[in-house]
This record gives sequence, C-alpha cells and structure tokens, in this order.
Amino acid sequence: MNDHVTPATTSAPVEATDSTVEVLDASPVAPVEGGAPAPMVPLGVAEPRTRWAGIIWGLVLACMAGTGIWFLVSGFGVEGLTPWVMTFTPFTLGIYVVLVIAALAVITAVVVLVRHAQKTFAARRARP
Repeated sequence: MNDHVTPATTSAPVEATDSTVEVLDASPVAPVEGGAPAPMVPLGVAEPRTRWAGIIWGLVLACMAGTGIWFLVSGFGVEGLTPWVMTFTPFTLGIYVVLVIAALAVITAVVVLVRHAQKTFAARRARP
C-alpha cells in the first residue's frame, strides 16, 4: 500500500519521496538571473500561425465585391451589361470559364506557396 497519499484537491504537481511529500513549483514563469521572471513556453508548442489562406481569399473576394460595386455605380451599370452578355457565343463562354478556372488555380497555388514558405521558415527557426 502507498504510504504517501496526496489529497485530490492539490493543484500543484506532487513528487513523493521515501519519507516526505514535496510540492513542486507550478507557476507558469521561471526565474532568471536578475530576479525578473521570464515566461516559460512548453517544448513542442509552436506559436500560432497566420492563416494566409483566409487573408488571400478575403482580399480576392473584397476585390471582386469592389469591382461589382464600381460596376453598378459607374455609368455602365446593368443597362450596359445586357447588350454585352447578348454578344456572347459558346466560344467566348468557354474562354471565360477557362479564365475563371485558371484564376482559381493561380490563387490556390499562391496560397499553397505561402503556406509552404511559412512552414519552412518555422522549421528553420525551430532548429537549434
């Protein structure tokens, strides 16, 4: 049977020895030379990353919204849109679909490159 029982309400880590129970310091800061405490960062915990995909896609959507508002506020407006759309042929529609798919691919590639660069930079910083 264990002679060194600690109460369940203890919030600090406890270390048992043969004759005594020793309570370890559970503070989140460690003292450094000069007396000022320095915050401790647990090993293996990385700092939060910037979510570049959200920033890039947010900028793209904001640009699209701004272009739409400019289009409606300008003199061209909806009255100019109808005759332009009526001039479309199946070939022009196909070209526009290809352009939209290419733009989405380029934006996705930029997001992937930024994320890869962020991971590479974090890995280089983590090396001793």
